[in-house]
Amino acid sequence: MMKKRSDRNNKAVRNALPIRWTSVILAARVKSVPRFPSIPQLSVIVPVNQQVNTFESSLVSVLENQPESCEVIVAHDGGYDDPFDLGDEVRFVQAGGASTVELVQEGVKHARGHLVHVIADGMSATAGWASAAVERFEDDDVGFVSPTIRHRDGDVLACGWTDTPHRLCTAVCAGQDSPRHGDMVRSIGCYLQAGFWRRDLLASLGRGFVGTRSAEATYAYGLLARRTGWRSAVAVDSVVLSDDDRLPWDRSTLDRGQRLRSIRHHLRGGGWATAITAGLRSAAGVLTGSVGLGEAIGQATAPLADADIELMVFTGEVISPDDYDTTIRLPERIAARKAA
Repeated sequence: MMKKRSDRNNKAVRNALPIRWTSVILAARVKSVPRFPSIPQLSVIVPVNQQVNTFESSLVSVLENQPESCEVIVAHDGGYDDPFDLGDEVRFVQAGGASTVELVQEGVKHARGHLVHVIADGMSATAGWASAAVERFEDDDVGFVSPTIRHRDGDVLACGWTDTPHRLCTAVCAGQDSPRHGDMVRSIGCYLQAGFWRRDLLASLGRGFVGTRSAEATYAYGLLARRTGWRSAVAVDSVVLSDDDRLPWDRSTLDRGQRLRSIRHHLRGGGWATAITAGLRSAAGVLTGSVGLGEAIGQATAPLADADIELMVFTGEVISPDDYDTTIRLPERIAARKAA
C-alpha cells in the first residue's frame, strides 16, 4: 500500500471509506447493467496519487454516480493493492511512472470509450456530472470539455482556463457564485485533472507533448489541440467538487511562469523581447494578487527553458478534427429523433 497522510482529517476520511465502499460495492453488484459494458461510451480514469485517501474518495464518488455505458479505470504505478477487492467493478492498469500525466496516458491506452474523463487530485464526481459534458461532444470539432469545478462550499474554482496579460493558464470564473457566460467564452482549455476528452485526441496529445508535469501538460495539450483545429467547450451543469478552496495544482511559482511561457513561445513564437514584455505585464498583476512575483520573473526569463521544452514538443503527432471519424451521438437523442 502506498504511504498515507496521517493528519486527523485524513484519518477520519479514511476510516469512513469502508462504510461508503460497502454500500457502493453492493449497489454496483446488484445492478443489471454490467460494470464493463461491451462498448462503453465513456471511460473515467482515476489516477492513484500519493495521497491514497483522496484517491479513494474520488473513486467512491465516481462509483456512486457512475452512468450507464461507462467504464472506470484506476491507473497506478504498482503501489496500490486494491484493498477493497474492486476487480469486478473497476479495471486496474499499471503505469511505468507515478506522475499524473503518466498515469492518465496509461489509462488512455487501455480505455475503450470514445470519450475519456479524468478525475484526480481529490476531485469528486456528482450526480449527472458526466452526461452534461458528454452532450457537448455532439459538435464534431469539440475536442475537450471543462466541467465546473466548485469548492464544496459552493464557489466556482474554475470553468476551464485561459491566458491573460498577467498569467498563463489561469482559471476562468474563479470566485463566482454562478459562472458568467461572458467569462466562460474566454475558456480555451481544460485541466488534465478534471477534463473530458476525445480519447484518440488525448492519446495523440500524449505523443505531442512528452513532459510529465501536469501543469505543463494541461497547457501544452490545450495549445496543441487548438493549433490543429479543435475547439474547447464548458459544461456548466457538469459539476466536480473539490475539498480545497483553490485548485491544488495551480500554485504560482517562478518555474511555472518560465516553463509555460516557453511552451507558448515554442508553439506560437516568441523570444527574449516577448518574454521580457510578458514579464513586465505579469508583474503588474502582482499588485492585484492575481500572480506571484516569482511567476512574473519566470515569464521574463522563459527562453532559459527553451532548450528543455523543445525536446518535449512534437506538433506533428496531434490529430486534427479531419483525422477523427467517430461521431458522438447520445442514445436518448437518437431515440427522440426516431420517435419524431
